[in-house]
Parts: sequence; structure tokens; C-alpha cells
Amino acid sequence: MLRVMLRSLPRLPVVLSLAAVALLAAGCPASTQSKRPTILPVREVSRGGGVPEIIKIVDLGAMRLPKEGPLTVGTGDGQGTIGELLLLWGKELGKQPSVHVGEEPTDVLAHVSGGGIVVRIPWGIPSGPTRVKVTTRGGSTSLRYPIRRVGLVGDAKGLRSFALGKGGKATIGAPLALLGVQALTTSPDASVAYAVVAQGGKLALVTIDLTTQQPREVTRDPLPGKTLFGLARANRGTLVVAVTDTHVVYVDASVGTVPALFKPLPLPRSLDSRPMTGVALSPDGKTLAMLAEDKNQLVLFDASKPTTLPAPQLLDVLPAARLPMVHSAAFSLDGKKVWVLGGDTKASIAAGHQAAQLVAFTLEAGRASGEPARWIASEDLAPAATSMARSAPTPAGTAIRTQTASSALYITAHTFERLSKGGSADGGVLLRAVENKPVEKLLGGSYLLGAVRVVGRPQILVVVGTRGKGKGFERVLMTRQAWDDQANTEVSVVAPLSDLGAPPHAGLLVVQR
Repeated sequence: MLRVMLRSLPRLPVVLSLAAVALLAAGCPASTQSKRPTILPVREVSRGGGVPEIIKIVDLGAMRLPKEGPLTVGTGDGQGTIGELLLLWGKELGKQPSVHVGEEPTDVLAHVSGGGIVVRIPWGIPSGPTRVKVTTRGGSTSLRYPIRRVGLVGDAKGLRSFALGKGGKATIGAPLALLGVQALTTSPDASVAYAVVAQGGKLALVTIDLTTQQPREVTRDPLPGKTLFGLARANRGTLVVAVTDTHVVYVDASVGTVPALFKPLPLPRSLDSRPMTGVALSPDGKTLAMLAEDKNQLVLFDASKPTTLPAPQLLDVLPAARLPMVHSAAFSLDGKKVWVLGGDTKASIAAGHQAAQLVAFTLEAGRASGEPARWIASEDLAPAATSMARSAPTPAGTAIRTQTASSALYITAHTFERLSKGGSADGGVLLRAVENKPVEKLLGGSYLLGAVRVVGRPQILVVVGTRGKGKGFERVLMTRQAWDDQANTEVSVVAPLSDLGAPPHAGLLVVQR
């Protein structure tokens, strides 16, 4: 027996070493192996003073971060996603460090026992290996960590996930088991997507976690009404809104995975039974816009108090039009204007072709004032989808480094013939409109173009397209640099399509900012 015991003693250090490795792999440094990591009150955090060092980075997903107490730390999946929480384990990280992910600053959300801090990956940064840097009064430290940008593409019959890599090239992922999707947007921090689904004559708001290896549904909340008019988010703040045929429902998205729905607000009698489209929220979330199709009107609501719905302001967009022609509304990035795009629709095309035109209303305290600006977007195309983004970035080497807040509206469009007849996957065009400048044509050819987004500080264009494939069709995702005229357009196949369905084939698309 003694011989057996002695023979086993040399193995003990090996067993202890393996245990220490296991603890480190679980995301905890060896100093915290005796107890579960906890979030510390700031008063208990050391000011530091020595040279800081990041030892390890663990991605935490889109979890709800407690103010104090135990913190659940797993192993993560080894890569961060826009809007995801990161735990930086290290030494001497201090009480008030400055943290940057790539070139973007981000706040410290929590201090963790054992020498950790929690931050959120800010929107806008490029995909790929990214430097995470911490600076204190004792110096700086950095560590590279892979960052990805995720999106969803498809239609009511199904969605697929995709990731945008370095330079914007898309990698198509697995299908998402979610049918009946009517609209998509992201939470303001971009960690989750919100989808409104219609199933069995009922509507629901579905939350999809984008920080997991494969996006997945996490919550489902019922919505009033039977028909969705639109879904939108504020670029700043925490507000999301869904508008149905009966109610306006504001959503507090402070914690993306746990949306808090305010009490539904009935639409006013002046809008009862009137079809709406083009739902949009101002960047600060204080003004709600939508379009009344029957009279081609812009409808503005004060959204500063999401528990009430004051009387709206109604404005004529296309006074001379006798058929529905308003298409979409979008706020400028500074929130001082709301742009409305009008053009031929399935209802108006039979009466003859109409030019697509833009109407820009100036806002003061959330209400339109003065005469709107008007200009032609296209004489011979009908609009399909739109997206607002920044105008051209400041060229490198110029003296002015402040980013411009002026706006550019991206418009996918197709020929009048395609709108009226359908049947072929061609005639699609991508346009870019900047106020007081000629409208530019960016893409065109043997595709139908639908939903469009511009994402990240590098401004990557992402467009849903459809093209012919043998005797059938296939959905594709097209990506390129928005402001580089020489950039190649990358085309990734999403899925085969048995038919084109009814025009205008905008499709569904959401991408992290």
C-alpha cells in the first residue's frame, strides 16, 4: 500500500497544473480560482499606478450585466461581435482607465474581482483582428482580438445569417428557423436583432441574439394588430418602435436581449384604417415619422414621452399626386431634416410613369417648418428600398479631422417595366442622393436589387440582389466600399429561389452597424 501511495505522489504537480490550465481556460485568472468572479463597487477598486497589462480577453455575449454581485463567466467563442460585452482580465487596469477597441473609445461598464474590467464592443469598427487598448496613469497595454459584424438576410419564407469579414466580404451562415418575418432592425447597441413576425393572424416582436456563434431567438413578445406598418430604431439612445394597423408600440432596448415594451398606444382617429408605410425614428428617438399612403402625407409624432401619443402633424408630400406614391421616410443623421422618397408603386404604374423624387422637410423641435426642398432622384426608375448613411468621409491628409454629419440616401430602384410586369431578374440600379448634388448611379446590371444598408465607419455597402440561375433564380448578397469608385463588388450566394414572387422584391436585410 505504501509503495502505491509513493508511486502516485510525483503525479500530483501534473494534476494541479492541469487544474490551473482548466481554470484559466474558463476565463478566470489563477488568482480568482478560489471564488466566483464578482462585480465590484467602484469604491472597492484600486486606483492602480503600476504598469497595466491585459492578460486575457473573454467574450461574454449579450448578457444582462448585474450592477454588483456574482458574474457568470464562460469560455466564450473566441471572437467578439459588434455590441458584445468583453471581459478584459489583467493587472493594474486601474479605477478609471481609458479603453479603445480599434480606433473607437468605449466605456468601462464594470470592474470585476481578480483584476478584470467589462467593456462593450462599439459599433462602427471594422471587422477582423482588432487591437483592444487600455491606458492608465501607469502606461498602456493592448491585445488583439478578432471582431466580426453579423447580419440576417432573406424573406418571410426564411432567413440566413452572414458575417462580414475584413474589407466587407460576406460569409453566408446557417438558416435561422424563423418564418413569417415582416421587418428587421437591430437594437441601438447592435448586439441583437428585432424581427416582427406574422403567424396565425397574430404579430410578435422576436429578439435574436447576434453575439452567439449562430444567431438564435431568445424572447418573443405579442404585438397588437394584424398588419405591420413598420419597425424602426433610434441611432442614439435606447428606443425602438413598431407600428401596426391599430397601435404604436415603443420599446426600451436598454438591455437588448430583454426588450421592455411600453403600453401600446392606439393610433388616433385621424389615421384609423389608413394604410401607413415608411416608419422611421429620429436619431435621438424624440420624433416618429410615417407616411400615409392614401393621401401621400408625412405624419410626425412627438415621441419624447413613449407613454403618450400626442396629436400628429400631417404634411402633404406630393400635393399633385392622385394615387399612392410615397415610398419611404428617413431622418438625416443630425435629425434636422426628414427625407421622403416618392415614386411609382404597383398602384400608380397603371396610370403612367412618374419620376422618383425626394422631398426634404426641415425640422424644428420635431415639427416641420417652412417649404420643403424638392429634387428628382430618377426620371425612369421606380424605388425599391432606401437607407440613410453618412456622406463622403473626409479625405486622408486634409486639415479638417472632424467627421461630417451630412447625409447620403442610398436608393435601390428598378425599371418601370420590371415593376409592372415582373418575370425577370434584371433592371436593378443602386443610386446615391446627397442634397444639392446630382444623384449618382453606383450599381446596375443583370440583377434585381432590394434592401440596402451601409455599415461601419469604413462605410461598407450591403445590398440584397436576385439574379437568374439556370431556369430558376438565386438570392445574392453584394458588398463593396461605398465611396471607392474602383472597389470590386463581392457577390455571395445566399440561397436558391423557386420564383421571384411579386415585385418589388426588396427582401429583408439587417446588419450590425
